[in-house]
Amino acid sequence: MTALTAYAASYQHIPVTRATRLPADLLGPPVSTGRVAGVLSSIAAELDEFGILVNQGGTDGAGDAIR
Repeated sequence: MTALTAYAASYQHIPVTRATRLPADLLGPPVSTGRVAGVLSSIAAELDEFGILVNQGGTDGAGDAIR
């Protein structure tokens, strides 16, 4: 449910407050805005290293260029 909300907020550009209502409307349990903000922050932190590798023309674990 948190992943669904994070997807809605980041990829679909739905405001976090509205995106938290999506799982509640579809599946029942609510997700807090704080939880979504935390997930978005952790996703962004994990992608920082990947972004650096891409910008530097890095390679993946198999030695293939990341494009």
